[in-house]
Amino acid sequence: MNVETKIHQLKRGLEYAATEFAKDLALFQELQGELEKLPGTEETLGDMTGYHYKAVPFVRVNYYPDTGEKAEEIRSAVQVVLKVPATREFVPSDGTMTYVFTTPRINVYITKGRPSPACVIEPVTVTKTEYKIVCPEPETAEA
Repeated sequence: MNVETKIHQLKRGLEYAATEFAKDLALFQELQGELEKLPGTEETLGDMTGYHYKAVPFVRVNYYPDTGEKAEEIRSAVQVVLKVPATREFVPSDGTMTYVFTTPRINVYITKGRPSPACVIEPVTVTKTEYKIVCPEPETAEA
């Protein structure tokens, strides 16, 4: 690769990044009113990221509260703003649950969720079979 080709690639990369930045900026400005209504504190609001999936722009908002009680408070406040109920995403491998709100333009994820009332998360021991490769030992010739 020569220097001229590398410079051309860098320019194309910068042009692409500028275009993506402009799209994200426009998306955040368009949704600013709704996003500002969401609860947010320095210690719980993780990040907001703009996405453009299949030409449909949306914002993903992540919350990382310290406790399940705080997660429940945030879930209630987000539900009032977005006017949709949360679903629960459970990860069996580590026992974590996340509240997820999905709207056409804003998706919200809140960690430290809880199961439905009267439900508990219990550990389960799983037995699985794994395989390994076994080869015969090479025979040695005796002199």
